[in-house]
Amino acid sequence: MQTPTRPDETTFASNGQGKGNGREPASPDRPAGTIHARPAGFWADLWSVALRSLRALPREPEVLIPSLIIPIFFFAVNIGTLQDFAQRGIPGLDYRAFQLPAAIVFAVTGVSRANALVTDIKSGYFDRMLMSPVRRLALLLGLMAADFVQIIALSLPVIALGAIVGVRFETGLLGLLLFLLISGFWGLAFTGFPYAIALKTASAGAVGASFILFFP
Repeated sequence: MQTPTRPDETTFASNGQGKGNGREPASPDRPAGTIHARPAGFWADLWSVALRSLRALPREPEVLIPSLIIPIFFFAVNIGTLQDFAQRGIPGLDYRAFQLPAAIVFAVTGVSRANALVTDIKSGYFDRMLMSPVRRLALLLGLMAADFVQIIALSLPVIALGAIVGVRFETGLLGLLLFLLISGFWGLAFTGFPYAIALKTASAGAVGASFILFFP
């Protein structure tokens, strides 16, 4: 004698959602699942924008390499040509330590993600972000937070070169960290110029030409 099946069992069997498929119908006592909203708030938006910008950095070596070549070139040339002359004129002067902050200034001034912002504007991605729930201030400050990390990353090779030629921090590790922090804020203070040009013109050429403002 064949046992009659209930309509809901037949439906599950015909849809391939029965036990043969490794699944069981959801029980009224057991929720099917919980969907969580994305983290809301200004800091969450800022972190998302900054993280997206930082992930793109390894794919854009042309952004980092020129910012390193100029300071390293001037650091090496100035030490090689002027060190003896400067130290004869000022007894006790460590000309290499004197030139290191100047090399850092060359490395970090004018560094920004403004070219990436121009790309986002031209592709329409920036307009979509403006229409999203992301806070508008976080769109810019997130890029600047990524700039801060990039500036610190550019400072490290220059400091390493200084250490190779004999520059030492008398205050130790704490002094080095403070020096990096000052370098980061110095570079951050000048990032507004390329971003203003990018937002006003949406031109990669105009942003690229802005380096003249910061060229040694």
